Amino acid sequence: MEEKEILNSARFLSAYNTIDYSLRTIFNQKRSTSFSDAVRRASKQNSLVAKFEDDLIDFGRLRNSIVHTGNVEYVLAEPHDEVTEKIEKIAKVLSTPPRALTVARKEIIGVEHNETISEVLKIMHGTGYKNLPVYQDETIIGVANLSYIAVSIAKQVFNKEDVNSFILDAPISTVLKDNSVEPYFTIKSEKLTIDEALTLFYENRKLMSIIITKNGSYLEKPIGILTNGDIIELNKIIDEY
Repeated sequence: MEEKEILNSARFLSAYNTIDYSLRTIFNQKRSTSFSDAVRRASKQNSLVAKFEDDLIDFGRLRNSIVHTGNVEYVLAEPHDEVTEKIEKIAKVLSTPPRALTVARKEIIGVEHNETISEVLKIMHGTGYKNLPVYQDETIIGVANLSYIAVSIAKQVFNKEDVNSFILDAPISTVLKDNSVEPYFTIKSEKLTIDEALTLFYENRKLMSIIITKNGSYLEKPIGILTNGDIIELNKIIDEY
């Protein structure tokens, strides 16, 4: 048997075992759970597993085809290069997923809760940023979002209120109160992975931004911010990982 074929089978089984271990440790799957069931259950918790669900199920079947039942040392068949490389890539991204901070915007510009809507709009226009953390006594209390500011202004128009006065005089905290029932932002630690960030966005379609701090505390300075506009880039990183 050629050395290349031996290496392919060994590499495939090693990657498969890494995936199996990751599924059971990260997603708390029992050892008695079959590989395919572990994949299906984990796919409901994590967007990355869901992304590769069909491939993983196929790899489970292939694994059972290339090894002798009861004797994993006895190889019955050899996987192709393409298959081996693909399972190794998935094993890598599942076992050591890249951090979301690698994609997050690092330049964080925040505003105080008592700054007027007009001042916040000026900052957004000058920086091009549509999501700005809002502070009160050095604590993050929300995110000033351009879309939500527009909604608040629209309410003023609908209610025939003085829109000009609202924009010039009302503090940005007014907009936060208008949208306080909407779970439109969250705060996570620097350990947040790309797959976890994607899962957050997919599970909550109203989520507009994820603020990243060192330990995920509202009392810490942000070190990165992700918006739902980063979803394409997050997926791209995974594809290239």
